[in-house]
Amino acid sequence: MATTTNYSWTTPDNTAYVKDGASAIRTLGSSVDTSLFSITNGKNVGLVPLATTTVSAASTVTFTGAFSATYDNYKIVWNGFNSSSSQLKLVFGSTNGGYYSAQLDIRSNGIGPTLQLAQTNAAFSYMGSNWSQANVVETIISNPFNSLTTTYFSNFTSTESGLAAVGYVGGHLQNTTSYTACTITPAAGTFTGTFRLYGIRNS
Repeated sequence: MATTTNYSWTTPDNTAYVKDGASAIRTLGSSVDTSLFSITNGKNVGLVPLATTTVSAASTVTFTGAFSATYDNYKIVWNGFNSSSSQLKLVFGSTNGGYYSAQLDIRSNGIGPTLQLAQTNAAFSYMGSNWSQANVVETIISNPFNSLTTTYFSNFTSTESGLAAVGYVGGHLQNTTSYTACTITPAAGTFTGTFRLYGIRNS
């Protein structure tokens, strides 16, 4: 009897009788159902890819229609580099005030830990560091669509001229506005790389 490569689900042989097709379909369907239930514990869990944007020497990236009632939490992952060392800035909709954030940096040349604070800025000024050689930024956003306070948390790693920096940053937006879009920009210069937006399943 033939089986699938990864889960060894039973499938009909090429020589199987056509009259047994219904039974073969039920057997395969039961195997798929059982395997998926054991993997997810019966829940619809995990990250759902929503949008991917790859840019080269761009000054802004906007995710339009990014947030909805489907998810409470989202993840943005960026890997790339920047034409000049700067911070990444994050804005929701057209709101240009009320962003509170704090960032902790540690660098491999012994500088730090350093703490940077921003209050009522026009953007989350510290979404992550953006050095010229290599960067990885992972950001969790909570309740951007819900009529609740929008919060975020980022962790990042950056490399430039043989130095490495890691950092952690978080904050909140001082309102309860419902947002469907967000924009990311470098504080200076441009950036290159791939931005990926995911929805985090509620259950």
